[in-house]
Amino acid sequence: FSDFLVNRAENYQPPRLERKALVHGHCHHKAIMHLDAEQALMQKMGLDYEILDSGCCGMSGSFGFEKEKYDVSIGAGERVLLPKVRGAAEDTLIITNGFSCREQIAETTNRQALHIAEVLHMAMDTSRGALRDGPPERDIVQRRARAHRRANQRAATVAGLVAVGGLALWGLKQRDRR
Repeated sequence: FSDFLVNRAENYQPPRLERKALVHGHCHHKAIMHLDAEQALMQKMGLDYEILDSGCCGMSGSFGFEKEKYDVSIGAGERVLLPKVRGAAEDTLIITNGFSCREQIAETTNRQALHIAEVLHMAMDTSRGALRDGPPERDIVQRRARAHRRANQRAATVAGLVAVGGLALWGLKQRDRR
């Protein structure tokens, strides 16, 4: 995403967001693409960022959810990443593009990490005057929760309609058998 915006989208100027940020690079992303495009994008945005020398978050897909590997997962996260996140000021952005990394942070700290796309969205909101006290991710996390609730409600409605339809068909078949 960042590579596209920085290297392919001619004349793209991201919205400004002058905040502090802790940045954890997803280990696969760092190994394959590095964080050059993310750094260029964050500089253009005006972020005062620190890229953590944190290695792997420890979650690594399902690895951190497996009972026999949990201690290793936590140990990797506690090496640098998780203490830095816990020690960050409340108004500091926590940025990582890795799903596993965001999950590890959410499960082991009182913070929610953001993807760089969400940070850009936040910058657009801020440029329209939306800026609140508290953790900067709060509004995005609340939007995520509302979206999950709506998706669950739609899924429950569809499942209910399928069940009613199935019962109606079963009832018709039963009636025809008589």
